Amino acid sequence: MLDIVTGWLPDRVLSRILPQVMAIRNFEMVCARRIQRLKFNSGHGASPTIFDKLLNPHLNKGRPVPSQAHLTAEAILMSLAGTDTTANALVVGTYGVLNNEAVLKKLTKELREAVPDPEDTTSMTTVK
Repeated sequence: MLDIVTGWLPDRVLSRILPQVMAIRNFEMVCARRIQRLKFNSGHGASPTIFDKLLNPHLNKGRPVPSQAHLTAEAILMSLAGTDTTANALVVGTYGVLNNEAVLKKLTKELREAVPDPEDTTSMTTVK
């Protein structure tokens, strides 16, 4: 429905009157380009992705390979779902630490010992 309403507006107009919609459209275009690259390079990466599996006609067992639009929608869904899940986990974890004074003190002490200078770039190995 949104595409019907905004589809006829030039991007420069849409970005001025509905910048949020333009941001969504841009994200969709980024996902579509990535899917195109995956289709071109399918099976040639260091480790297979879910899209390699979806694009493999032998694994689809008689079902057609999903269209570009379907794969783009899947990419958007996975990105948004992953973002939401991660954000919720971070909120719950942060809330738990901040509401437990003993945990907060211990974490603060451990981080200050591991990273004495907060301006210094520290490797993840040191932080772990």
